[in-house]
Amino acid sequence: MAISPVNPDYLFAVVEATEKNKGTYKSTDRGASWTKLNSYNASAGFYYHELYCDPVDVERVYSDDTFLQVSVDGGKTWKNLGDDKKHVDNHALWINPNDNKHIRAGCDGGVYETFDLAKNWDFKSNIPIAEIYKVTTDNAEPFYNVYIGTQDNNSLGGPSRTISSGGIVNSDWLFTNSGDGFETQVDWKDPNIIYSQF
Repeated sequence: MAISPVNPDYLFAVVEATEKNKGTYKSTDRGASWTKLNSYNASAGFYYHELYCDPVDVERVYSDDTFLQVSVDGGKTWKNLGDDKKHVDNHALWINPNDNKHIRAGCDGGVYETFDLAKNWDFKSNIPIAEIYKVTTDNAEPFYNVYIGTQDNNSLGGPSRTISSGGIVNSDWLFTNSGDGFETQVDWKDPNIIYSQF
């Protein structure tokens, strides 16, 4: 559910229910009564779904979904905002209250920013983040390696420490498997034998 910062009488909700009752609902009286607008449900509502009301336009509402959704008619219809050159599986959204064309989106691929309502996205590659399912290590010496399985972004492994003055860099990491990364196990005696799953 989301409350409009433009007019707090306006509330929007996406309800998971029976086929007949599921969908987008709107209230214009602070929740005293609701009107069903359509049958839209997020593709993974149980996992990641948030609604965001635009801070300037009372009729514009955003929905975190596999592809970022937007309604420009107060929740009556939904369409893809635009994920071209942007990773999918959206989890967080910020809309600039002073310029509603300026949006930041957090998704399985990291953080993206647009200044033109998603016509162009700028990926923030300098933020060292990943959504990790599972972590394991090997017995390599002098420093052990760490192996991770990441949401949507492969399984990989890299050093736990380094003697390089530049520190651990991206090129120190290796991809072991593609897809949704899960568990990796490394042979106890030979760290060159790696088992990965996705």
